[in-house]
Amino acid sequence: MKLQDRDYEILSWLVQMKFMLLDQITRVFFKGCNPNRAPYRRLLKLIKAGLIETKRVYTESRDLYIPTKKAAQLLMRWGGPYLLGLSKDKDFANYSHDKTLIDLRVLFMELGIKTWVPERILRSARPTGSSPDALLVTSNYLYAVEYERTEKKLTRYKEIVERYNRGNYHAVLFICRAQALVKKIKSIASSRRFYFITLEDLTRERENAVFLSWSDGLPVQYLIETSSEHDLSDLPREVLQYLVSPKKDQRVRADTPWIEIPKTLEKSYDEYEFHDAEEDAHWEKVK
Repeated sequence: MKLQDRDYEILSWLVQMKFMLLDQITRVFFKGCNPNRAPYRRLLKLIKAGLIETKRVYTESRDLYIPTKKAAQLLMRWGGPYLLGLSKDKDFANYSHDKTLIDLRVLFMELGIKTWVPERILRSARPTGSSPDALLVTSNYLYAVEYERTEKKLTRYKEIVERYNRGNYHAVLFICRAQALVKKIKSIASSRRFYFITLEDLTRERENAVFLSWSDGLPVQYLIETSSEHDLSDLPREVLQYLVSPKKDQRVRADTPWIEIPKTLEKSYDEYEFHDAEEDAHWEKVK
């Protein structure tokens, strides 16, 4: 079987994300195609070549397409800045969480936000310490991405917030399954570097969605406008290692992307409080 560049890209995504569903593969690599035609036939050929296999989990009726050891070895020979082995997670215990992260990567890609760095690559670049679920690298900022599907104890969220307050990222984007999770984390993340949105709002509003902090809005449109022209494969490994490595001075950076909610959007978010004199005085002290 003669492999095409697209085949290598499919295998790369499978290794990076651990698995993909047919409709996800179609959205990324076969835009506009019927999933059960060209995409399915191509995956069958990759299965026959021993590069992909299918698996089921009890929470999903559809096949998961997963890479084989042969695929990982092939990618090692093919080259690239991020060479990964197969994931040790064979049971896909966090299937729902991982599937949503794939959906989010696909969504941001469709919006033109190209440089999404998956957790497996982040961990390979920084083997020790904690990593976010993903990293968005735009032309001017680093955004840690956290998808919160299930509720954790408040003490755990405090640890996460404190870790990010000491970290290198300009801002943290929390994407939560439910509004109750947004409120819980937001109650202890009283900093303008933490932005929140529900998964439902993000997937419904797409480029019109707005992440909200205590007092600011970060429109997805801003992420699109400042997106890098390059994708993940263009980000050198040594650059990524530098970006995620601990720095001696880990105070909040002065150029954090604080963006005021436009007046036209305020009516849509009237349940949130915006700047007032008392709050402005508080943030002046924080600065």
